[in-house]
Amino acid sequence: MDPEVRRQILGSKPASVNQVRLHVFGIDSDSDEVTGTPSMNDIIHPDASPELQALTFAQRESIYHESRGHDGCYKAILLYQHLFDLCPAGQKLSIQIKNEAPVLVDPSARKILEFKMNGPKLLTISTGLKGKDGAILTGLGQESSHSVLGFSCRGSGVVDFVVDMTRMQWGEAGRGSFGETCYLGTEAGFVDIMANVCDGVKEVGHDATHVGPSEHTMTMEACATRVWERWNNRDKEGWCDYCGVGASEWPLLDCSACKETKLRYCCKEHQRAAWKLHKFTCEKKKT
Repeated sequence: MDPEVRRQILGSKPASVNQVRLHVFGIDSDSDEVTGTPSMNDIIHPDASPELQALTFAQRESIYHESRGHDGCYKAILLYQHLFDLCPAGQKLSIQIKNEAPVLVDPSARKILEFKMNGPKLLTISTGLKGKDGAILTGLGQESSHSVLGFSCRGSGVVDFVVDMTRMQWGEAGRGSFGETCYLGTEAGFVDIMANVCDGVKEVGHDATHVGPSEHTMTMEACATRVWERWNNRDKEGWCDYCGVGASEWPLLDCSACKETKLRYCCKEHQRAAWKLHKFTCEKKKT
């Protein structure tokens, strides 16, 4: 990045920002195409310095989500939207928090909750991402928008659960209640945990139920179709319970204790990271 451009960006950052992260991704000099960040498993370029090669799994994971999650809330909601469109009429969605009893909700009765965020605590600058010109900036504005998907229990009349899939664009502080890379819980819990990434949030909309067509529609439709096919083939294929990669793409490890409910992981790091939440329902606790 040009030093003058970087100086201007840093000079205009909000006073609330207490950390700045710069991620520079490699470009193939032969084809002039950007390599981007293909997966959490191989985010560091083979020719990177020893210091970068020594980054921990958690550090690599943060870089992955800080750069790829930028302004992605509506794409995540769109992905859910297309997935639910593939479900048969009357399909219910099971939501379980920790070891509480699962709750069935109607995904067709969902709502999009829109928030205004004020005072970001992290500024991330990402350059060299595939298909992106210039730098991607997260946290440069004093105020920004963010949206999550809300679900209601039958007859409750309120939003009982929200899911936020892109909160780690704000770094480690964006992790969920159990260290996961997303948040699934109550709306009140969501508002509380957002204090880790900004000075405050305010709900500004809750009437929308669908995201309109956009440049991302075809990509999200294709992704939803792959997820749906993987779900229907779950007994044979399965997926990593932490990152979602399928067995056809990556060799998976089974949780040795879970026999009734098959849980699989693509690597030991993901199995360890998932344990903070999986420990509440692991079949090992039942023996």
